[in-house]
Amino acid sequence: MCRRDNDAWTHFANPFICGERELMMPFLIITTPCVRSLSGFPEPGHPCYTEKTLALLKATIPGLHTAPYRKALSA
Repeated sequence: MCRRDNDAWTHFANPFICGERELMMPFLIITTPCVRSLSGFPEPGHPCYTEKTLALLKATIPGLHTAPYRKALSA
């Protein structure tokens, strides 16, 4: 069982720098948008998502499934 006080990926100031990135990437790639939202990602349909931000997100997190965000963007 994971606890916030001893789980490595929850102790990040910025999950995309240094060695912390290696721990966070698999989580971000395999999880759902709903679960990602629990770690601070805005849910699909949030105004922060544009074609530009989705392209940057895809470049930053290779393998991230952006279809739910794109679908909400086009709706």
